[in-house]
Amino acid sequence: MESVSEAAKRFWVREGGTDYPYGQAGQRLEEALVTELVARGVDPDWIKRGRNATLPMAQGVDRSWDLVISKDSVPLAAIIGKASSAASFRKNMRNHMQELSAIAADVRMRYGHPDLYRIRPHLGFIFIEEECQERIALPRRGRQHARVEVRSSTLSRVSDHFYERLIETRLYDNACYIVSNGDPESAPSQPHRSMELASFIEQLAEDVLILAARHERDGITLKAYFELLSKKIDISHLRTQGTKSLLRGCCQVS
Repeated sequence: MESVSEAAKRFWVREGGTDYPYGQAGQRLEEALVTELVARGVDPDWIKRGRNATLPMAQGVDRSWDLVISKDSVPLAAIIGKASSAASFRKNMRNHMQELSAIAADVRMRYGHPDLYRIRPHLGFIFIEEECQERIALPRRGRQHARVEVRSSTLSRVSDHFYERLIETRLYDNACYIVSNGDPESAPSQPHRSMELASFIEQLAEDVLILAARHERDGITLKAYFELLSKKIDISHLRTQGTKSLLRGCCQVS
């Protein structure tokens, strides 16, 4: 667990420049997550990253997953990671919300038939937010102002509510929400108790192993999997409705 926590703690650390090392930071986090999953019994051969992290039949089309777990090509889980710096949080927040909703809805709609509930892959997301501070001018007597530095939590409350909705509506099974400030000596905070790193990893590993055992027990081969998917019902209208419902009241960011 320490390796994932360390990767999250150093996610926003600028090394040798002023630009954020998103790619390298994301890779370190993925590698640490894979290590923890393997330690909990997940076969490393089941885990795919990068371009290989895809789901059958282009589930989540036009969007990429960061980590996909499959056994014999039958999907067990898919994880997407998102990060937002303090500078871009306000500007990109709605885009993150829409993408997280759309990619999960695209997968869920493939499993709309009741017979498919038992083979639905576990979906999870990790969101790492850079802790930001703002200088707010407080009025004083006369024309002078006292400038006080405080943590900006308004947007964090909005995103926190949105992440809760993603879980409540069952678009996602699991979530991890981390706030890190770029100080390698400072531990990242986890604002939401139900979205802590430890529980995220434990639930992901547990669900993957349970689903893999269920597939083996029920004889879910890749051929059987595709035969079951052919039973899908037309619930495409739910994608638009679900996304609108999630975004309503969550995205009023000025």
